[in-house]
Amino acid sequence: MKIAIELYQIIPGSSGGIVPQLQNLLSRAFVLYPDADFLVYATSDSYHPAEPLPPNVQLYILPKANFWGELTQALLKQQAEVLFRTYPSAESESPLFPLSRQIALIPDLQHEEMPELFSPEVLEARRRSFPPLINSAGAICVYSKSSEQILRQHYPDTKAEIVLVPPGPNLELLQLETTLTPAEAELIPSDPFFLYPANLWPHKNHRRIFEALRQLPEKITLVLTGNPAGWPELQAEYPDLPLHH
Repeated sequence: MKIAIELYQIIPGSSGGIVPQLQNLLSRAFVLYPDADFLVYATSDSYHPAEPLPPNVQLYILPKANFWGELTQALLKQQAEVLFRTYPSAESESPLFPLSRQIALIPDLQHEEMPELFSPEVLEARRRSFPPLINSAGAICVYSKSSEQILRQHYPDTKAEIVLVPPGPNLELLQLETTLTPAEAELIPSDPFFLYPANLWPHKNHRRIFEALRQLPEKITLVLTGNPAGWPELQAEYPDLPLHH
């Protein structure tokens, strides 16, 4: 079977936890299904599996400007049988490929559960791009039983098969050396500290964590990782706390 995978919207550093989840999912799929041919389509900016790739995996870097048109042509040329969509996109930004042969990863429905966290533009874009895939895809991947329950509440008429794909340890990361460079070691506080790896998105509740730290009888350092966009402004609101990004 030829299984196509598109990674257009998955950007390391910006896409959050979906990146390590896909790293784990794809690396395991490549190993567990050696008889399948995986056709991976990405851009120079998006995430794509690390080389060397297994013999059953072919990576294609497509131009970002005309990604969906190029992808449509590639799917026809390579005779792909199934397309794995890593994130929903608007109909105008999707390949011409039967929805019934698409598998869609739906990481969350935060725009339905917490619409106040999104700008009107982002909210409108999500509500335009999610329904076609959820209603008509052949299958939908979710992270948890809770995610499945929320999806069924908002889309009770979906005919797609819902598949549970829980996060797990990333096979690529398990192979990395754990030794830190001197520069990295200097970033780690010498005293006990908390670590919170998450982008500075509203639903990650950084402000709630900071307020909780203020309630502690003694100050404990909090180390943050993730995309630092917006950090100087956020840090300025809490000058009394030992916060480090």
